[in-house]
Amino acid sequence: MLDDATAQGALRKDVSHLAQMGATGLLSLVEAKEFPEGFADAIRGVGLEWVHLPIPDFGVPDARFMDRWRALDLAHRLREGESWAIHCRAGLGRTGTVAALLLVENGARAADAIARIRREHDARAVETTAQAEFLIAQEQGAAWPAAAGSAR
Repeated sequence: MLDDATAQGALRKDVSHLAQMGATGLLSLVEAKEFPEGFADAIRGVGLEWVHLPIPDFGVPDARFMDRWRALDLAHRLREGESWAIHCRAGLGRTGTVAALLLVENGARAADAIARIRREHDARAVETTAQAEFLIAQEQGAAWPAAAGSAR
């Protein structure tokens, strides 16, 4: 187990690496209880824009997420040259779902977006049936119910 000082140093190094790689922002999909101590300070310390849009582990975006997502307009910001890192705890379900959502918002079919994320990021990305169904609903322009909690 890492002591607090070692863990904080590793966190600062990881966040600094994101900035060095050209990231201008960081989108955090984890719930507040999942953040390591000192996370916010580490982000502020390197000057990244930080947006926290939590999704429950194994869950899907709810109505509040989608309202804030639309206000963020990340797809537009990426087209304008910004570079954002997206993360959750394991980088699979929530991260894969939101990465695929960006593709769907740019005209990809949900199935193609999921396949691309699985091919280019991780074969386990978009982990649950509910996450895939969410993406299909977004592709079809269907209203998505406010979903909370886990849905495997």
